[in-house]
Amino acid sequence: MSIGGQSDTTQAKSEQKVYRLTPEGFAKKQERLDYLRTIKRKEIADYIHEAKEAGDISESSAYEDAKNEQAKVEGEILQLERLLAVAEIMTGDMHD
Repeated sequence: MSIGGQSDTTQAKSEQKVYRLTPEGFAKKQERLDYLRTIKRKEIADYIHEAKEAGDISESSAYEDAKNEQAKVEGEILQLERLLAVAEIMTGDMHD
């Protein structure tokens, strides 16, 4: 429990940043996420498989490059998932 009687979880949720996106912006982010999940992940998995088939992966720069790309893509997927989970789609009546 934190000060004021709110649980830490409740307090963290209330402090979570909300991102406002236009409908078009939200759609673009969703499209990018879908692309990364369906196409890019498969491409990288295929590339990793090919690098493994080529021989000793301990000395393979192709394998290391693929693993680095995989980490980058997984990071972007996580970032987009988090953003879209808290995104608020702007409508014509929203003012700031």
